[in-house]
Amino acid sequence: MHNYFICISIFLIQFVGFSNPQKDSLVVDKNSIDKSLEIKESVIQEIKSKSEFDYQKQFQQESWWDDFTEWLNGKWKDLLQAIFGDIEPDSFVYFVTQILPYLILGLVIIFIIWLFIKLNPGQNVLAEPKRDKVYFSNEEELIKTKDLNKLKADAMANNNFRLAVRYWYLLILKDLDDLELIAYEFEKTNSDYAQELQNLSFANSFKQTTNYYNFAWYGGFDVNELQFQKIDRLFIQLQQQINKKHE
Repeated sequence: MHNYFICISIFLIQFVGFSNPQKDSLVVDKNSIDKSLEIKESVIQEIKSKSEFDYQKQFQQESWWDDFTEWLNGKWKDLLQAIFGDIEPDSFVYFVTQILPYLILGLVIIFIIWLFIKLNPGQNVLAEPKRDKVYFSNEEELIKTKDLNKLKADAMANNNFRLAVRYWYLLILKDLDDLELIAYEFEKTNSDYAQELQNLSFANSFKQTTNYYNFAWYGGFDVNELQFQKIDRLFIQLQQQINKKHE
């Protein structure tokens, strides 16, 4: 009986609790905004003037340079694809491929600068023109650059009379050229010089010394001391005649 009474009491308490639900604690603000939001016209115009709010941009037509760079970029990507295959964006290879075009461009610029310095067109224009080197034959070198008197004296001191005759004759040609009595040229023969001197008083003396020179040098004949003394006197006489003609 006592347990029965307790059960009835619990049932009544629960029934009363469900029949009186808890009131909602959310408060609704029923006050309305009295004033509408006003934006100044100057603010609106300022916003319109900004490029980031311009949604009607006119896209420019691509130029031939844009087409070329786009084509070149495509070929570059195709080349990298053929060499490395698919490249992960966060890989080292991807990093290398990104900086490689700039490295190549830098090397090209360095090469152009080096080539410009190497050729140095500015210096070539401003610098004095280089004189061409003149290559003489042995005879020309002797006549134009050597001291024939000293060479002749050395040959005589060494008893090389055949060589002394050669130096004597070249010395005569040099004197005649310096005095503009002949125009010395390596291609000319001794007969050509005799022809140029045919109207001068010492023409026969020149022909005589020319014959001795041809026999000794071109004929290959040895010249002893006695023979040279005779030839030497003829050359001395010829030189005196040339100097007298010049006076």
